[in-house]
Amino acid sequence: MSLQDFLANVEEGNLSELELYNYVETATNNFKLEKLELLLKGIEFYIFQRREEFYAENEAKLDEILYQYYITGKEVPYKDITDPNTLKGKGQLDTIRVVDKDKLFSNAIHYQLFSIYELKKFVVAGLRNNDVAKSTNNETKEEELLDYLTEEGKRAMPALLHLYNRVKKKEYALLYIALQELELLTERIRVLGEAKIVSLLTTTFGPQVGGRGNFNRYLNDYRHPDSVMRAEIEHHKQRILDTLKL
Repeated sequence: MSLQDFLANVEEGNLSELELYNYVETATNNFKLEKLELLLKGIEFYIFQRREEFYAENEAKLDEILYQYYITGKEVPYKDITDPNTLKGKGQLDTIRVVDKDKLFSNAIHYQLFSIYELKKFVVAGLRNNDVAKSTNNETKEEELLDYLTEEGKRAMPALLHLYNRVKKKEYALLYIALQELELLTERIRVLGEAKIVSLLTTTFGPQVGGRGNFNRYLNDYRHPDSVMRAEIEHHKQRILDTLKL
């Protein structure tokens, strides 16, 4: 059975939690790191596909919901996203404002994919356990941000060390957000808590990064950015992309 077929079966709710756990254990050869990362990518791609299908199938209903918003005078929820046409290009990054379909549909697709998210939790737990085992076996090495960058991200690191030397605390949070959006961080970082992420940044850039409290506040502030905040994020993304052109 292909991964796609298996995930479709999971989505229908045909498997127990024990069966989901056993599948992850078998498919990853007893939770091998590389296979866990590949499985996580497969699951996230499936979630992306199902979301696209859901909104395509409900296009008429979306129009109806938007019409109801219009006649009742309710404010339509929007969100800013990076224009995919400029994400990997060489020019300036742009953002586009789109309707927040998840909010319009009251997160219906998330409930529909509940069993898929349960499966994903087992994969994420396996990745977290790998990190714990790695740190236990290598206590003398203090991890840094470089250990969680993709190969392309690692190419930018020398320039980033210079650009983010002794900047404001907020800049380090924006750097982290920008690296996330540019997909320059590996899958392993998804399972880390904010305290660990702050530790990685501190080891890399120094104590000026600040504490977990400030970092957490900045992440929350920029989770649903307005146009000014979005422009700040795009500025940091462009700086990173510029370093990759050198």
